[in-house]
Amino acid sequence: MLIPEMNPCGSGTSLTDEAGRRIFCRSNRSDDCPNDYYCHTGSSFLTTQCCPRQGEPSQNPCEQILSIGYGDEAIPRWFHDASRRKCMKFTYSGIGGNENNFLSRESCEESCRGDFSSESGQKWKSLETSLEDEIWLGSLIFQRSEDYCPHGDPLMEASGKALVKCGVDEACPLGFICNMNVKRNTTACCQDPANFCLQPMDPGRKCKEFETRYGYDPELDDCVYYQYGGAPFLTLRKFIFR
Repeated sequence: MLIPEMNPCGSGTSLTDEAGRRIFCRSNRSDDCPNDYYCHTGSSFLTTQCCPRQGEPSQNPCEQILSIGYGDEAIPRWFHDASRRKCMKFTYSGIGGNENNFLSRESCEESCRGDFSSESGQKWKSLETSLEDEIWLGSLIFQRSEDYCPHGDPLMEASGKALVKCGVDEACPLGFICNMNVKRNTTACCQDPANFCLQPMDPGRKCKEFETRYGYDPELDDCVYYQYGGAPFLTLRKFIFR
């Protein structure tokens, strides 16, 4: 049976299976919920469930009014203010909100990009052509180390055009751990530090003055310094600070 106090939906009740068990979802996976439901992202997986969409079926979630919900939590979130045509920060109470509720400003702007004013220079065109897709992919590859994983590159699908997703019930392959990036509102499989910390320290090839870097020495059980030449490096075991 569905526990009433665990229903996070602002309208109706969360989706259940034939046995009456709640169906949990992942905020970064739009296919986790049916078309007439959306993934309500709570503060934990217990309140991250498929909730009925509010308003008319054709209504843009970015046009929904602000709903701070209810509860005793204070979660920083972002919503799209249709009157101002911009994303703004608010404090979400935890449950009972609507679909105009984003984990970060970036995810809000990405989802509502068609609602921005062209006069303010914020109206973005959708990525429809192969050229635009190529530009997007290049941007992803350029930024992925910084934006998706604390260290190194995220694991990509075989096509090379999408991240390998992960979540509560979808583990990463051996040697990778699931990392949640709030800024990007997505998860990614990142290299497990337990593995790359045991890789050999690679000094690289000298392309400028040698610099001091640090790597973990398992025999000493300590971080030790070595001289790094600059490029290329074949290991993530290369830290600026001890």
